[in-house]
Amino acid sequence: CNQSGYRGRIALIELLTINDAVSQVILERGDTREIVRAAGDGLTSLLDDGITKLCSGETTIEEVMRVAAENG
Repeated sequence: CNQSGYRGRIALIELLTINDAVSQVILERGDTREIVRAAGDGLTSLLDDGITKLCSGETTIEEVMRVAAENG
């Protein structure tokens, strides 16, 4: 870890739980905003997952912002 306090890698994960509302929007070929709206609490963004891992000491704010900015 080169005295950084961190070793190895962890993933920041974006997760969309497919519920009935999300499924219906997808079938109707809805856009991203409609899918996100239908997902409600069933969507975890990269930033949300990064903040969770930041709070548990698994990563740094710099890494969360770097990854979330590259992908968001």
